Amino acid sequence: AVLEALVAQGIPRHRLRAAGFGSTVPPPGEEKPDCSSGGDAGRVAFSVIQEITIRGTVQFSPCSPELTCSSEPLLDNVAALLAARPCLRVRVEGHADNAPNWGCTIEELARRRAQNVSKFLTSRGIDAD
Repeated sequence: AVLEALVAQGIPRHRLRAAGFGSTVPPPGEEKPDCSSGGDAGRVAFSVIQEITIRGTVQFSPCSPELTCSSEPLLDNVAALLAARPCLRVRVEGHADNAPNWGCTIEELARRRAQNVSKFLTSRGIDAD
C-alpha cells in the first residue's frame, strides 16, 4: 500500500527501494505502540534513489590513488551540491583499469581512490556518514 501511494504521487517505481521493514520505533513525539495484543505495529520505510550526473571525470595520477589538481574544481562542485542538499547520501566508488600497477592490486587501488575522494569531500565540510 505504501509503495502504491508513493507511485501514485508520481515517484517512479524503479527509483524506490525499501529501507527497512517492521520497525517498531515510533516517530518522534509518538508513544511506542503496544505490540502485546498481536497488532502489527511495524512500518516500512522507503528511500528515493536519485541519480546525479556529474559532467567531468575525477582524475588520478597514473597507477596511483592520488587526485590530480585538475580534479579539485569538479570535486568542489560536488561538495557544494552536497552541502546545499544535506539530505543526500552518496556512495563513492573507485575504479581502476588493468594497467600494470606496482605495489597493490587493482581492487586495492580502486578502494584507495574512493577513500581519497571521500577524504577530499570531508576536507570541504561534507560529513563522512
